[in-house]
Amino acid sequence: MGATFSLGRILGIPVSVSYTWFVVLGLVSYVLFGQLSMQLPRWDMLPLVGMAAATGLLFFVSVLAHELAHSLTATRHGIPVRGITLFMLGGVSHIAMEARRPWIEFTVALVGPALSLVLGGLLMGFAFYVAPAFLEGRLRDGVMVVAFLLGWTNLALGVFNLLPGFPLDGGRVLRAGLWGLTGNYWLATSIAVLVAQVFAVALTLLSIFLFIRTGNFLNLWPILIAGFVFYMAVSAKSAARDRRQLTGVTVGEVASADMVPADATIADAVRARLTRGGRAAVLVGVESVPAGVLHEQELRGVPRGVWGITSPMQAMVPLSSFPVVDAGEPAIEALEVLEDDDGPPCLVVVAGGRIVGIVTRSDLDDYLRGRRTLDMAH
Repeated sequence: MGATFSLGRILGIPVSVSYTWFVVLGLVSYVLFGQLSMQLPRWDMLPLVGMAAATGLLFFVSVLAHELAHSLTATRHGIPVRGITLFMLGGVSHIAMEARRPWIEFTVALVGPALSLVLGGLLMGFAFYVAPAFLEGRLRDGVMVVAFLLGWTNLALGVFNLLPGFPLDGGRVLRAGLWGLTGNYWLATSIAVLVAQVFAVALTLLSIFLFIRTGNFLNLWPILIAGFVFYMAVSAKSAARDRRQLTGVTVGEVASADMVPADATIADAVRARLTRGGRAAVLVGVESVPAGVLHEQELRGVPRGVWGITSPMQAMVPLSSFPVVDAGEPAIEALEVLEDDDGPPCLVVVAGGRIVGIVTRSDLDDYLRGRRTLDMAH
């Protein structure tokens, strides 16, 4: 989504805006200016430009409200939310983990479109009934047109998000329904992804057809959405496959107990451990007792020229800096923690109060690659 800047927290949820969002704000404002010019032909250009820009901003406020509905419902059900980002294609809620029950996913997915449809209905009612009854003249005309356009776009947003294009809300509603009916999360995800891919291809073909027929480049805009849906559907299927292969697997089964002695050098550690299998981290031990973690992130700050004379102790991160997880905990939970962009790069694994290893995302990836290799071999 590119670089972003923060808007702070709204109702406790971090909100950021991608710089690509300004492109769409300009495009939406341009389209709205055309609509306002037709509806208010006697208005001067400058007021129309200001009204179009304000209407565009209000539309994205409603997109933000849509995403806040998702995020607040998720947190209410105990699902962590990293934040919300407004970007070129609208908005996205960064929900840290999948719902544990189909009805929770159904509720979280449905509440956003439901809010958009309610907002659209209220704004339409305001445009057709409230504004004519209480306002007069140019103010009445302006408010009616703005309320109508915002109402229509919110209705369109709600209906579009209910289309079965996973990971759009409608696709998640579909998956939740299939999950509830079959009791099989993997099967439900596979069907929802297939439907999403068919939807993306159909949307692309429809956009090309309309462009050829009308010559209007705006008809090509849905191709971006179709590409986003197709890519995200494939990514969601891959993530679901990982979850499936980690079902029943404990953290202890994927953790690494590899350790380098504190009196070695960083070069020794890299040659002996970190380059083997693409590992991201290794324990550092003092007389075989774990004391810290040598992580590739920390090595970036150490000049390569001194690796041969620098002890791992000088570059390691203390164990107390990482979260601790019991070896018997499900590996899926570790995956969800390590997938967080702002989360820890490593987890310390303990059994009976004793440190038995560490687990990184690369450890989980290695385990999953091994499982996929075995599956292909059979």
